[in-house]
Amino acid sequence: MDIKINELSAKTFNWLGMNESVVKDVPEFECGSMVVTTPDEVTCERELVDSIALSGIDKETSGMGRDIDELISDSGVNSFVLKTKPGITSSKPAIVKVPADAGTINKLVIDTDKDSTITVVMDYLSDSLHDEEKNKMFGVQTRIQAGSGSKVNLVQLLRHSSDYSCLNDIGAVLDDNARLNIVQVILDGDKNYMGCRVVLKGKGSSLKTDIGYMVNNDGRLDMNYEAVHEGKVTESEINAAGVLKNGAFKLFRGTIDFKKGAAGAVGNEKEDVLLLDDNVVNQTIPIILCAEEDVEGNHGATIGELDEQIMLYMQARGLSREQVYEEMSKARIKAVCNLIPDEDTKNMMSDYLEGEQLLENGGEQENE
Repeated sequence: MDIKINELSAKTFNWLGMNESVVKDVPEFECGSMVVTTPDEVTCERELVDSIALSGIDKETSGMGRDIDELISDSGVNSFVLKTKPGITSSKPAIVKVPADAGTINKLVIDTDKDSTITVVMDYLSDSLHDEEKNKMFGVQTRIQAGSGSKVNLVQLLRHSSDYSCLNDIGAVLDDNARLNIVQVILDGDKNYMGCRVVLKGKGSSLKTDIGYMVNNDGRLDMNYEAVHEGKVTESEINAAGVLKNGAFKLFRGTIDFKKGAAGAVGNEKEDVLLLDDNVVNQTIPIILCAEEDVEGNHGATIGELDEQIMLYMQARGLSREQVYEEMSKARIKAVCNLIPDEDTKNMMSDYLEGEQLLENGGEQENE
């Protein structure tokens, strides 16, 4: 089965090949075996929840599009629903272990009540028991309904092995003065498809998204992020920083959509891409849509190679060219990891990066 995902809400020239993506040979997904651990302040229920069951979340609230919703519906996925009580801040994060089991899909719903705060850490890891599978694709969908004055911190760590592909979808609606912080770290995977659509519906609601990625060894990263400003005085910020190496392909779509009536809204998006090879493909398409006059929108992208002066400086201190590439790549990922709002998770990722070689064939060898 083939599906169409990450479709731009405002199309550009077809010959650019950036309007949407088609994922071929998608398996018939079964319900996955996600494991959720919650603090006492957060309740967790497991039930069948339709993609439009939550108040305020409609069929359009999907970063990847309707095809992923149909996949979820057809799979009969049993959703985990995390709920908070009014005015309660969870003392510890909810930890969600997402096994990268081939042919499975999981769904998580976060439903926060008024003036509450929750942190959710989702860790995507490969299961060695499924190494013999040929079509190693799995999916995860996250739905968020942030009540008025509530705060949701969502952390997603994609560190499944390089022979797995992931469909990762986020859809959220924010009520008055609600805040959503998203931190995503994408370290591995064959083909990763990321979709995120956040509707800033309530007055004074805000979104901040920080993405750090490493794409290596002919890997593919396909992203579609959309901030839809409907409420007055809303604010969005989308930041992405990553490294491409060894035939990698990356496509970033970033859309800030100011709807009529979103007076005083501010939206910013920025991407910083480091290219470590001549044979990588980088595509970036920032879009600002405006149906309201009293708004402010900004976007920018920095794309380039490692500065030769930095390279010479670090080589003069005993590092090989390969080591410089490795350290600079880790520095970008660590900068995003430092934004994780949970100290235990932050320290875990720091230790993980210290023991991980991001660039398996990293950098050019120095001439002896």
